[in-house]
Amino acid sequence: MAMEQAITNNDLKSLDNYVANAGDVNVRNENGNTLLHIATAASADIDINGKNIRGESAIHRMVVRSEGELSYEDDDWAANIMYLAHDGADINAQDITSSSPIMLANESKIMQALLNVNASVNIPTKLGQTPLILKLTCKEINTSVIQMLLEHGADVNALDNYHNNALHYLAWEGAGTEALTILQQFGAVSVPEKLEFSRFCEVDETLSSENPGSAYLRLKLEFKYQTLLTELLQTGEPQDFNDVDVASIKNHWNESEDDENIYKTEYWDRSEEMIRELEEK
Repeated sequence: MAMEQAITNNDLKSLDNYVANAGDVNVRNENGNTLLHIATAASADIDINGKNIRGESAIHRMVVRSEGELSYEDDDWAANIMYLAHDGADINAQDITSSSPIMLANESKIMQALLNVNASVNIPTKLGQTPLILKLTCKEINTSVIQMLLEHGADVNALDNYHNNALHYLAWEGAGTEALTILQQFGAVSVPEKLEFSRFCEVDETLSSENPGSAYLRLKLEFKYQTLLTELLQTGEPQDFNDVDVASIKNHWNESEDDENIYKTEYWDRSEEMIRELEEK
């Protein structure tokens, strides 16, 4: 097997070319060993947690390939992931985007393999997004994976850095009633029922000192959006929010050169679009 020799000689270029050209990484030699087995046995100095320029470890790549276009049904990616983990691979390693392997997995078999080796279900990205939150942003929502995360202790009410929880993401992404039902079964609550005014003031302390009144403006719009979520969850119908002067709030943010405020303007643009669509129904 040519790749066996490449591994023995530490010929990384040949290995990269082999993988790039859809080479079968699960091919076995006459002794039944895969390339992974051979690489593990070839040298005790192999860095099993080594990363590429994107900060991806071997487990990152296995998860990506297991769900990508180059994946094959007969490839035992789950077994390989567990093999690496048991051999010392960091199952919670994060790449340059702060994504861990469990954040990239959206197939039940791969998710189960990661959970079997104790991957963290509450590890956050640099934006505070947990694996559960990220599953609600996937192009194809896999409710089985959401259920598995929650059954293994995922915090259903975890907040990201901007105080959004899973229910916010569910509303934005249109994740569907099945996902909503699962979240509610595990105790998902509407954020405004848990947040106090003092907490908003604390978050906006710096911003308010520079721009008096901004804390009030943010709280007003935050209350509008949070109340919408509460109403949707309780009755399925939105309230009338025409009394909120959204334009003045957006203009206030647009006048700021602060990147964080600009981000929040875009953030609320999405919320307002969702509100308009609901009120038109």
